[in-house]
Amino acid sequence: MDDAWTELQKGGPNGFFLILLSYCWWGAYAIDASYHEIQPAYSTWMDMLPDIEWVLVKMVDGLESSLKRLRGDEDEQMDD
Repeated sequence: MDDAWTELQKGGPNGFFLILLSYCWWGAYAIDASYHEIQPAYSTWMDMLPDIEWVLVKMVDGLESSLKRLRGDEDEQMDD
């Protein structure tokens, strides 16, 4: 399952940064110059936040699992 997030965990123009940037641009469209909500764009934009948070949590969990696995491999090599 950890490999499912590998492509998004990379930095650069094709990583998760692009998704966050797009979300911010969408948010800029969902409010007016006086910072008032433009409906229904604002509600739809806010509805997406839990999904983005879920993906970030899964990606961080995957990175933590990868680090644990790497540390375990290093420990095994030191024991040999």
